[in-house]
Amino acid sequence: MAQTSPKVMIVGAGLGGLVLGILLEKMGIEYDIFERSAICKPYGAGMSVGANIMPLLEQLDILPELKKLSLPATTMDIYSEDMNLMGSMLGAEHETEVGYGNILFSRPEFHKLLLSKIPAHRIHYNKKVTSVEQTETHALIRCADGQTHEGDILIGADGAYSAVRTSIYNELKKDNKLPANDIQEMN
Repeated sequence: MAQTSPKVMIVGAGLGGLVLGILLEKMGIEYDIFERSAICKPYGAGMSVGANIMPLLEQLDILPELKKLSLPATTMDIYSEDMNLMGSMLGAEHETEVGYGNILFSRPEFHKLLLSKIPAHRIHYNKKVTSVEQTETHALIRCADGQTHEGDILIGADGAYSAVRTSIYNELKKDNKLPANDIQEMN
């Protein structure tokens, strides 16, 4: 019997969800991305990446395109509240030491670049996830439009107010499976 790859459901079409989609696309693994908005709205201003992310961007074959949208970041100065220089990082020797230099770019442009690498049929818009369920054989998401979607693996990439995380948290809490420190209120 031929082994088939799992079907992956990604909730959220932000940077993390799109990067994962590109990786799965390159690996030939079936996936779908469920985005709560009617369109992808790239938020943010500037951001930078360095040696910790550059190898991934090379694997995705998007580093050359991103560099065209970027400026080199050769130094980074850290200031106190009263604008006194506390210290500097990076410098000319940084790229020699780690193999990559840092770059600065527009977060919305980066999001647009990632989105261009995902086939349109893989992203499903207006799919606000309201709950998730896991059985012995699959994962299931329920959306606000009344539809359900099923897959083998569920990835929550839906941000700070994650419906996936909230749903799993509530289920674990109901089943008394949360560690005590997860139940405590935060200051």
